[in-house]
Amino acid sequence: MSEASVQTALQTLIQGMSEYGDSSVTIDDWSILDNLGEAAAPFVIIGTSDTFVARKDTVSENTRWDIPVTIFEVFTGWPETLANLRTRRQAIIDLLNTDGTQRSVGTSGVTIDVVRNDGLIEGYYDPYLSPEDASQALPIYLRQRLILEVEEF
Repeated sequence: MSEASVQTALQTLIQGMSEYGDSSVTIDDWSILDNLGEAAAPFVIIGTSDTFVARKDTVSENTRWDIPVTIFEVFTGWPETLANLRTRRQAIIDLLNTDGTQRSVGTSGVTIDVVRNDGLIEGYYDPYLSPEDASQALPIYLRQRLILEVEEF
């Protein structure tokens, strides 16, 4: 199994959720941010791992990937948007926890051992705002990057 296969399996799982459609879950396709506003959100971008560890100190090899998954929620107001982001984040966590203690991407020999945040919830602002306008602008989206510690054995 490769990292690309794990990403594709995650994409298929998340696309199967009622919260997201096929076009709202991408792998390394940040161009979805070009469709600013409600038409694009909510959406998820599954990224390429920044860190990994590959070992072969037993009979079989073992690889751990830290796969980033960034969730986006269209900004409508602070309380509502934070609540929506929290609800969708929990839905993803619940989806990954459906297999009991071993989280699965639906592929044998692969588990998601840990799901953790990778920083604070942040605003995503119009990248074309001038510095003067940006200081007073509201975000277009709220986003949070999650890290899925995936083990392949």
